Amino acid sequence: MYGAINISQKNTGTYISDMRLMIQEAKRREVTVVIGNLLPMSGERAHLQGDVIRLNQDLARLASQENVMLVDLFNEFTGPAATERFPDGRHPDEDGTQMVAIVMREAIKRATR
Repeated sequence: MYGAINISQKNTGTYISDMRLMIQEAKRREVTVVIGNLLPMSGERAHLQGDVIRLNQDLARLASQENVMLVDLFNEFTGPAATERFPDGRHPDEDGTQMVAIVMREAIKRATR
């Protein structure tokens, strides 16, 4: 899992180049690659939402360029019921973590068929 620590202070190009290298190495090893985009920010972290959206757009382009599956976690967690799962505005609680696991498990199943 690749996080977004200091997202507002870091050039998203660095994230994308690092992700590209990891994807290419995994593919070289014949690993099926599934990546998830970043979760939405809320509460006192809501000011970072624009950065998250921009990075998610970059991740979508990367997934397309590298021909790997992108799981849209951002939209899975958009809305009032979903944002309740982020007590600190950025990390999911236990139920939110379970939701991420279920969504990712289903994506991995689809990617490996």
